[in-house]
Amino acid sequence: MEAGAGGGESFFDEYQAISNKLKKRLLRKPNVPEAAEEFGRLASRLAQSELPEYAGLTQLARARCLETLGSRTAETDALIAAARQFMLAHQEQSDQHAATSGAQLQAAIALYNAAIRHQLSAQRGLLAARTCLELAHALRRQGRTRQALLYFQDAADLQTPPAALESRELAVRCQLELVDLEAALSSLDDMHTALEELGGSSSAHSLTARYLRWCEVTQVLLLLAAEPPASQPKPAHTRLLDGLTKPDGRHRGGHLSECVHLLFQSLVLAVRRRHLSALYRLEGDLRPHLDESQRHLLDRLVRQVETRVPAQK
Repeated sequence: MEAGAGGGESFFDEYQAISNKLKKRLLRKPNVPEAAEEFGRLASRLAQSELPEYAGLTQLARARCLETLGSRTAETDALIAAARQFMLAHQEQSDQHAATSGAQLQAAIALYNAAIRHQLSAQRGLLAARTCLELAHALRRQGRTRQALLYFQDAADLQTPPAALESRELAVRCQLELVDLEAALSSLDDMHTALEELGGSSSAHSLTARYLRWCEVTQVLLLLAAEPPASQPKPAHTRLLDGLTKPDGRHRGGHLSECVHLLFQSLVLAVRRRHLSALYRLEGDLRPHLDESQRHLLDRLVRQVETRVPAQK
């Protein structure tokens, strides 16, 4: 820690020297580019020396110089660079289980938001979406799922199909983590409609077909796990479940493989009949075909059925 502190002091002295140089020259524009370059070099050395908080402060100083110059694109890049360093500093403190005020995290979020505003004002929506995604992933890693959800949704709104598919899926995963099952089902309905408009069903190997399969599996598990079950289910939901229970009904289940279709057909019947022994067998057979979020839903479904009937020995 002492070596790190000493390094920080030397870098702080250099930071002050650059700042003093700017003050002495009264921020005359011909000299601001020089200061911006010096702050940039100092920030790089700070990052390489694993002093992210100092690096963040220095990138922020660089961004202010670039703002003075009216270089909006370069300023935005510097804001994002500063945000990354503050996020890294917060993550390092969290990893070390050190007490943190959260100031670094809040600074990172504020800087990301400032960069997003700049990108939107410049009508660079796809870049803004990318920045939203970066912030969303960082927040999710911090366990701030509710905040991450908002930025995943913002990213999806800024993207066009099929690029928005991953953002929409990640938003649904956040809703599932938050156990907001009704919102997740509504989001899946919107996602499914958008996918069908893309014509994903025309190719079994297309990217959209992959998302259709994921949507349908997750929708079925959510519909079965609904507590209480919907008294007036949507026609689309009825068609989806009918596609799994009727021999010739594959209206919306046609995107599943034959094996998975048969397993889900059995699952729907086992749940409706509250057949626990069959449900336990199906649970083991289905798990290899599910991702983590879907396995959690299946676990929830099994527990709910267990509460409705006496355990079968």
